[in-house]
Amino acid sequence: MKRFNAEIEYTQETVHLLYKTTYGIYERRRALIRMGMGFLMAMAGLFLDLPMIFQAMLLMGGAWLMVSRDFPAKMRATDALEKRQGNLPKLAVEFHDHHLLLLEGKSMKLRYREAEYLVEDDALIFLFFSRDSAVLVEKKTIQGGSLEAFQAFLEEKTGRAFHRPQSWLQMSLRDVVKLFRKP
Repeated sequence: MKRFNAEIEYTQETVHLLYKTTYGIYERRRALIRMGMGFLMAMAGLFLDLPMIFQAMLLMGGAWLMVSRDFPAKMRATDALEKRQGNLPKLAVEFHDHHLLLLEGKSMKLRYREAEYLVEDDALIFLFFSRDSAVLVEKKTIQGGSLEAFQAFLEEKTGRAFHRPQSWLQMSLRDVVKLFRKP
């Protein structure tokens, strides 16, 4: 039985947001390591007794690694957009009791239990099935109930809780330790 409907019309912004969110979820540990390496390079550039050209290179490289934490995501999104040549889909999704149905050309059925992450931001809901597979829907297009009822439905069916993308500045030491624990 169909419970909810929603859709997404992909734009350049939503594609970039998808890749940035994917990177933030699946590669958070790698991004933290990049930031740490950048910090060490910057400190080496400041405090090691090296020729000035090497100090400058270490400082610039270290600063770049620290501030460009989602650079790989931006590159992947740009590549995906170039491959699509501006042909971005509009996708309708039906949420049934035991599966969701993607409707674009051919329909595709996905089981809720295969979802790995549920993520929300101010405008979108993300259902990640793997690093390379996600379903996005715009919150404003949800039909069949309230946003809260939709989120409760997804949490019940997937057995997962919703997460919001988290800023590095909001991370606690406990969050950092979790990144390096085995899943």
